[in-house]
Amino acid sequence: MNSSIIIVAAGSGSRFGQPKLFVQLAGKTLLEWNLEVIQHLNFEKEVVIVLQPEHREKVRVIVDRFPELDVKFADGGKERIDSSRNGLAASSGDIVMLHNVANPMVQPQDYQQLHDLLVKQDAACFVGIKAVDTLRRIQGGESQTIDRTDVWRVQTPQGFRRSILIKVLETKSDHATDEVMMFEGSDIPIRAFETSPLNQKITYPADLELLERYLTNDVLVGIGEDSHRFGEAGILILGGIEVEGMPRLFGNSDADVILHALYNAISSALGERSIAVVSDPMCLEEGITDSSEYLQVVLARVRELGYRFNNISISLECQKPKIEPLVDRMKERLSELLDLDPARIGITATSGEGMSREGMGEGIRCSSTVSLIRL
Repeated sequence: MNSSIIIVAAGSGSRFGQPKLFVQLAGKTLLEWNLEVIQHLNFEKEVVIVLQPEHREKVRVIVDRFPELDVKFADGGKERIDSSRNGLAASSGDIVMLHNVANPMVQPQDYQQLHDLLVKQDAACFVGIKAVDTLRRIQGGESQTIDRTDVWRVQTPQGFRRSILIKVLETKSDHATDEVMMFEGSDIPIRAFETSPLNQKITYPADLELLERYLTNDVLVGIGEDSHRFGEAGILILGGIEVEGMPRLFGNSDADVILHALYNAISSALGERSIAVVSDPMCLEEGITDSSEYLQVVLARVRELGYRFNNISISLECQKPKIEPLVDRMKERLSELLDLDPARIGITATSGEGMSREGMGEGIRCSSTVSLIRL
């Protein structure tokens, strides 16, 4: 079943002085935060952005930065429910997930959980946060404490099968505050999935300020190392590229010290284990010797936990090969592997001055430092 993700972004954003989809959070618009998450989803999908017609050209510039996404546009309506109807009309997915652009901290697993349920069954489902505070209704000077058992603070995305959503949007009240509300009292089961406390709708400037403070302080740093001695034949693989005229490094895999040190640095930043935990079974049991395949395992964890790279540093010690002529090619390859601007990849080297085995030309040692920040 193919899926449509409808980003509802037609609000005026009067409290912010501009439409919310253009509001900046830690250097990126709220729309960019959302698209970055969607591009990492591993199921077939299209994206429909519901917006005011006068914003299309500006949004198109942002969308062009995500060429791998299939993006359509729909005009916003007078009310939220009208925008949902317009987005649905422009979409084609069997599964439809609606999401507020003002929820920039949505994570891939939020979409994935809804998708996996809707592949199996009809349901109206949403992500939210279980109520933990005391809830109290005050009327006319009197107080009534509300039982918070099974009470949820509802967020987005919300998901449905297309066929039932069309029927409900055609017949239900225009005054619903969200799409799930229109299924209450029906024979369609309603399912809830817990989301991160960070996935909250930005309604007031204070909400934005709180997230800004969090994002600019949530930085993970990791350090990793690796070293290999030279073998007697083959071609050297370093930083994901072939280095002609140099023998390969000795090891069961391609012995790419840069990718191995980088894996360890990333894994360290995430509080996890050394590369051998992954590479040994992949290499010895499955015959996979390409170190970039090992790297994909830890990169998946980075995305799963909601982080992205801020920058990486590579430091090499070796008497040979000469590193400087290789730097541009290695940065280009690492940029592809990490989805990171080459300007945020630093590669330096020292000859070792003959003071170590690497410095005497017997092998290569690599140290790597990475910093990760929230998506």
